[in-house]
Amino acid sequence: MISPNNPQINYDRADQSIHLDYPQLMRAAAYINEIIEREIASGIPLEKIFVSGYSQGGLLTLAVALTSQHKLGGFISLCGLLPRRDKLLTITHDKNKKTPILIINNSQDPWIPFWTGKKTYEILKNRGYNVEFKTCPGLGHSWKSEDLINFLGKCLSQNTIDEKQTTKPKNDKKQNLINSQKSVLVISGIILLVIILIIFSVWLFKKNKKR
Repeated sequence: MISPNNPQINYDRADQSIHLDYPQLMRAAAYINEIIEREIASGIPLEKIFVSGYSQGGLLTLAVALTSQHKLGGFISLCGLLPRRDKLLTITHDKNKKTPILIINNSQDPWIPFWTGKKTYEILKNRGYNVEFKTCPGLGHSWKSEDLINFLGKCLSQNTIDEKQTTKPKNDKKQNLINSQKSVLVISGIILLVIILIIFSVWLFKKNKKR
């Protein structure tokens, strides 16, 4: 376990103590990218696909953000940090530099120290990424649902504004009905993807905790 109150542990040592090696990280990222490809093939717009992960899934989320070949709608890293930055920062595709990224780390987290999340934010911010950092004082290895809801709402609202600015308004009732049906499918797809990623993150966390 990492001690959040131990100033002698530097960032790289904290990263190594997570026990998520680079080949394992890349295999997991490839799996997430397969899910993304299936969502794209099913007709979900790229800007409405979000990736979110908890704990080690938070590490995985940031790895996908840096290496994905698709510009997605947003990323949420919950109680994680930027893993293996020595390797990841040398292979970034930069497709998601302007994509909103939310990082959440808390002051009482016994597993992933608050300062590692703040350091991750600073690293990505300095490299030009559109990253936001939030923390809940007193909260441990967890998060507040309203932070995720607010972030998703903000991203989706901005995407809607961008779409209106780049497309002509349509008054056809049939087209409006089709658009409404598509919106329902898109939202369902987003919710399903987030649920899958969180389940995967929890499973990965428990698996590594047993080691």
